[in-house]
Amino acid sequence: MRGTPFWMAPELLDGKPNSEASDVYGFGVLLWEVFSRSTPYADQPKGRTTQEVLLAVRSDEIKLRPTISAEMRRSAPPGIVPLIEDCLLHNPDRRPSLEEVDAALDKIQTSGASPLRKADLFDPAANTRRSMLLERLPPPEVAARLTRGEKVGALR
Repeated sequence: MRGTPFWMAPELLDGKPNSEASDVYGFGVLLWEVFSRSTPYADQPKGRTTQEVLLAVRSDEIKLRPTISAEMRRSAPPGIVPLIEDCLLHNPDRRPSLEEVDAALDKIQTSGASPLRKADLFDPAANTRRSMLLERLPPPEVAARLTRGEKVGALR
């Protein structure tokens, strides 16, 4: 198995090959991370091991996903939470394609109701507004470390 476990689609955890659908799942976790400003599964009970979390993610019965809080539902731009939920569907055949994800982001951007700009997520030139991006995108503890010039490693 290769990849960062908490961002891996259930089918990858079952040993199936990478696909567009598994990339969409990983992107859904990334979007969740951006709008929750948290680390996936950080809300799991103390003592629950990474292996237990991953077993729950890949389980056809449990289908554990990062928690979409009421605050995230209120504060995220309209259309983002349903897009995240669609990207994180257990069945890879039911997830949107990358083209559909791109179209959904375009719709959110052009709706005028969203402060999200695709350039903030994808355009390397957006790094010229680094401090604003650091405040908006990563979890606060990661932003603080990056601001201090520290390396940010994998979850421990």
